[in-house]
Amino acid sequence: MIYLLDTNVWIQFLRNRNALVVQRIHAHQPSELRVCSVSAAELYHGCLRSAKPRAEPSGKVRGQRSGQRS
Repeated sequence: MIYLLDTNVWIQFLRNRNALVVQRIHAHQPSELRVCSVSAAELYHGCLRSAKPRAEPSGKVRGQRSGQRS
């Protein structure tokens, strides 16, 4: 059987936060586990952000944010 895991499940597994999640993932062969392109992109984006947790947004992004209405 093939399992498509959500981004949150991968994060819990990668950070070793939930013993049950880790146990269940280890109970399956890697060929049975999948990650969709959206989850892969979210994980990639999260990795990039975590490498620079205090980075300021560029001036262009800052300006766009301040121009938005609530």
